[in-house]
Amino acid sequence: MIIYNVTTNIHESVHDQWMIWMQHKHIPEVLATGKFSGARMVRVLVEEEMGGVTYSVQYTTDSKETLEKYYQEDAPAFREEGTKLFGDRMLTFRTELELISEHYFSVTEEFRRNEHIVATDFNPLETYRINSTNTHIAHSGKINQK
Repeated sequence: MIIYNVTTNIHESVHDQWMIWMQHKHIPEVLATGKFSGARMVRVLVEEEMGGVTYSVQYTTDSKETLEKYYQEDAPAFREEGTKLFGDRMLTFRTELELISEHYFSVTEEFRRNEHIVATDFNPLETYRINSTNTHIAHSGKINQK
């Protein structure tokens, strides 16, 4: 998976208009090209010396080839529209990222209540399941109680 990351610093004077445009027009239209499977918009938690508020929009796509098609077929019109609407009150740069792996943490409520249980001898190439009483891990894992 490829992530097309667009980071934008937007001047406070046009912030609200830009946010509406991004969430209700720009991002939906980029997704409507069919070249991206999703988008995530996040605020960058750094105060810039130049002022403004900085955001990152991360679009996910299946391949570098699909992203190249987006650059050739769609990106120029989207960039032109942003420049017409916000001009020098919007500073943008783009980064291409390749997803290597994703990791999530999810445990049962009972496991959360029994934080004193610690798994040892873990083999990352095997699958482990914690039983309903949290007394051991199945499939050759061991558990120690503090």
